[in-house]
Amino acid sequence: MTPEVLEWYKDIIPRYSKEKSRILDVGSLDINGSLKDVASYSEYIGIDIKEGKNVDVVLNAHDISKRFNKESFDIVSCSSMLNSDPEFWVSIENMRKVLKKHGLLLITVPGINFRSLENYPTDYYRFTIDVFKDLFFKGMEVLDIQNVYDGGNLCTIVGAATARAKKKDTRLI
Repeated sequence: MTPEVLEWYKDIIPRYSKEKSRILDVGSLDINGSLKDVASYSEYIGIDIKEGKNVDVVLNAHDISKRFNKESFDIVSCSSMLNSDPEFWVSIENMRKVLKKHGLLLITVPGINFRSLENYPTDYYRFTIDVFKDLFFKGMEVLDIQNVYDGGNLCTIVGAATARAKKKDTRLI
């Protein structure tokens, strides 16, 4: 996680969530920074596919809804993990199941120009802002989507949405 992404977390979480939230951090292994260090929470649960720093439960994201109750987290965060998941849509579905009705879904992914040095554990995909709108946050109220730059190069795309249903457009065409 780059310093720029950590700054985005510091800004977005207090703006759209309650002070002491129950947080599920998907892909929580701390390689170069962690949500745990920047968020205010009453309970933090970090999951990843292998043990390590900030990993409380070793669990594949495809099994989140088997382990945790439906609508049980105020915030579900997933940072730079979906590019390593060959079936990322299964992980997204599971994250949305455990997110409370008015909860906050936070996702960061490597942008098109991002070059991974770790390749942990694998590296399958690059995403665009359209993927956030049309897939990750489909049917949700989008609060923020932006490119985060590191030294002028596109590094990461970050996005936040709430589980509230999107308001229908009632304008006449």
